[in-house]
Amino acid sequence: MWPHSLVLGVNGVSLVIGTDDEDLIDDLSSWEIDESRSVVDFGLRTRPAQPEVRSAPRILPSLKHGSDLLAATEDVASLRAALLRVIHAATSPVPGNLLRITGSVLERSGVAYVFPSGNLSAVSHRSLARQGITALVGQTVQIDPTLGEVVVDPRFGHDEPGRRLALAGWWFNHREPEVPTTPGEDVARVLGNLASGEHANDPTDVILGLVISAVTRMRPRYVAFGRQALENELTALFGR
Repeated sequence: MWPHSLVLGVNGVSLVIGTDDEDLIDDLSSWEIDESRSVVDFGLRTRPAQPEVRSAPRILPSLKHGSDLLAATEDVASLRAALLRVIHAATSPVPGNLLRITGSVLERSGVAYVFPSGNLSAVSHRSLARQGITALVGQTVQIDPTLGEVVVDPRFGHDEPGRRLALAGWWFNHREPEVPTTPGEDVARVLGNLASGEHANDPTDVILGLVISAVTRMRPRYVAFGRQALENELTALFGR
């Protein structure tokens, strides 16, 4: 059970937010609607109960989508910012020149690397920080295929534009990541990783054109599922 929860209504989308952060609830109350829903879409836990046994691992503050863990870190401010970005992504239409794909952003030296969110959820944010990497956790990412940029979602409720970062690389999950792919297979993989429902009303030829443009500019790479595969890729990129 969450100590506090509310239903947000934005642009015809309703979301249930659960948290133990009273200040967050106050900040979001302007968008609260009177709708009866019990399933929590996103939950932010800033003060998790700790195990009674001292030798047990400490439980970190976390951000979840339903029961799925998006991130766990001591940096509560980053989790709060991530939740606000996720809310914005879930309630805002995608501009016609952008693609919204599944994934999270790793930022290093002002450029962006897009990785599957599931791989990132088990990686220590502290270890990433030691490599100069900032994790911008989310479920989806906006890509500008024409300019080769990532558009980081702004925080919901804040009057700020989305930050643009040069896209230095993007990865998708694949059971056999070492098997070479053709450009056509890459296009199909990107189409399969478009955020569900986000482009449902867009002309098919327009979306296909954007995907082909993105793949032509930069071929995606592939990783196996899980934390170790991501860490191996980061080691290959930046060393230990």
